[in-house]
Amino acid sequence: MPLPEKILLFIFLMGFSAVSTATVIQAPFGNLIPSYTLIPNGDFENNIGWSGYGAYSTEQAYSGARSWKMTAPYSISGPGFAASSSSVGGLTIGETYVLSGFINTFGLSNSPNPQVYIDISDAANDPNAGLGELLFGLDLNAWQFVYQEFVAASSSVTVRTVIDLGLTGGAYAYFDDVAITRKTDFMIADVPAPATLALSVLGLAGLGFRRRKNSK
Repeated sequence: MPLPEKILLFIFLMGFSAVSTATVIQAPFGNLIPSYTLIPNGDFENNIGWSGYGAYSTEQAYSGARSWKMTAPYSISGPGFAASSSSVGGLTIGETYVLSGFINTFGLSNSPNPQVYIDISDAANDPNAGLGELLFGLDLNAWQFVYQEFVAASSSVTVRTVIDLGLTGGAYAYFDDVAITRKTDFMIADVPAPATLALSVLGLAGLGFRRRKNSK
């Protein structure tokens, strides 16, 4: 008995998912393939472009061999600590961009009330300032992908990595692949797994067979 056309269409659509508007995607990422534009040394593979609290580290990395590690030098209830990138230029005023990055927060698990985020600010070491702060929970020993839109108010900005609020001395977090991307170029694609892709093909084939049969 042939499957109803609505069921075949449902099987086909199961192979695809809409782009998420959430600011946080937690690992494991599976087939997630984000497309973004790194800021200068946003992957921390070179010893240039970043200053303030933190250091280049080979202990953890989302991509490549290194990331940026921020460690609280002592216990604090806030404000916290920040590192700043070199100036990122070439933005078009009034255009929408996406600020994004990968963060691993396991080293903050023993802190009472920590916050970790990436933001845009020219107020060095002031974690209360910034545009498009990316905040999230701290319960995973894994990388998290965070992103948020912002409208460029100037042609150049400074990006910061921040650990803030309730921090235990020695607590740490890692940052990697910090990016600013035009909204029109930013993409998060969920590539169908082989089994799901097979269902999609089955759905398409079924739809074609059903329509050919109905046309006779």
